[in-house]
Amino acid sequence: MVQRRFSSNAPNRLWVADITYVPTLSGFVYTAFVTDVYSRKIVGWATRSIMQTEELSLEALEQAIMKR
Repeated sequence: MVQRRFSSNAPNRLWVADITYVPTLSGFVYTAFVTDVYSRKIVGWATRSIMQTEELSLEALEQAIMKR
């Protein structure tokens, strides 16, 4: 089991990511989020209509890197 007690003493030192799905009338929408542990703000995200975990996660991470 992974210990999920992440902490950071400054912004942009530690990011975590998650993927979730939302049911819609036409199927599921998949969204990946990258969150800054210190500020708890979403620093990157990406959405797709099909589950492509590698591409979805990478797109969210690239967005976070470009914003910071």
